[in-house]
Amino acid sequence: MAVRYCFVPCPFPLRTSAYKSVDGRAVSLRAATVPNPQKGARNMKNSRTIHSLVCMLLLLPSGLPLASGQQKPDWQQNIDWSIGNHTTDPGETNCVDQYVATEPACITGGGRSCLMARAIDSAKSNNCSYALRLTLITQCHNAGAQQTIGGAGQNAVCDYLKTK
Repeated sequence: MAVRYCFVPCPFPLRTSAYKSVDGRAVSLRAATVPNPQKGARNMKNSRTIHSLVCMLLLLPSGLPLASGQQKPDWQQNIDWSIGNHTTDPGETNCVDQYVATEPACITGGGRSCLMARAIDSAKSNNCSYALRLTLITQCHNAGAQQTIGGAGQNAVCDYLKTK
């Protein structure tokens, strides 16, 4: 029997070799057996077709892109970074004066992640201008990130925050 290999996501520990994909998800190398060609070309063709379909079906629900290069735009990556940047140290917020002017409780109550939670709430309440303002404050230390977010526009940012 011939052996073919397919990378598939592993939602649970496996006894086979496990690897980490680029995005940190566990991926395992699983072997699928293909019948010997002497037993009939039809069985081998069916097995290959089934093997290919199984591999594709296992990759689709994992959220792994099937084509390379599929990733979020920079402005969405910058927003996601702010959402995940939790701090209780006022010095790490970089722009304390802007926090004081908008959401003072966030200075020691989570920093950027706190402001982003408020921005998300504002977006979901259709207060998109305030949501954009808070989002831009979280990137006050990074003019390039502010430009990408501002360049996306208020509506795109608001719509993206509504998905969070």
